[in-house]
Amino acid sequence: TYKKVTWGDSRFQQGFSILRREEAGDFTEIGTTSADELTFTDQGLLFGVNYQYYVRAFTDLNYSDGSNMVWEQTIFPAPDGLSGVTSIDNAIGLTWNDNCTFEENYYVERSIEWSPYEVIAVLDADITYFTDTNLEHGPLHIYRVRAGTSLNYSEYSSIDTTITYFPPPTDLTTEATSYE
Repeated sequence: TYKKVTWGDSRFQQGFSILRREEAGDFTEIGTTSADELTFTDQGLLFGVNYQYYVRAFTDLNYSDGSNMVWEQTIFPAPDGLSGVTSIDNAIGLTWNDNCTFEENYYVERSIEWSPYEVIAVLDADITYFTDTNLEHGPLHIYRVRAGTSLNYSEYSSIDTTITYFPPPTDLTTEATSYE
């Protein structure tokens, strides 16, 4: 992921030095800009990490004092709106909202009667549905979904609980076959 850093101009500068630290680490220079260029894009950041930034103007001879410091946390948006519907007697159809533009996969997890969750499907980016089939009738099925990249994962969606339903026969009628 990336963050765009912006600041106000400084007189006499030949450029700006952008410094960053993660959590409580040491500041390091991550880049410079040319004179009067007031933005910098910091790329390759990890999700869920707090980053702190400040900027200094520079000339060939020296650096200004640093600007104010700004904290920023990168966020990996979780899917939401998870909903499960029993579509046929032994399957549950799941849908959710894709709130991310950079996920590589979606991970669908299931628990039966609050047992430990297990991954039951790994789906490609932008897919927002899955049908869990060949389920046993009656137990509570609990689902959650999260997005992922090769580096890390989003938080989980809220859970959805669904029970498979074995429908009884309907429209029972009788007909007299003999009147003796």
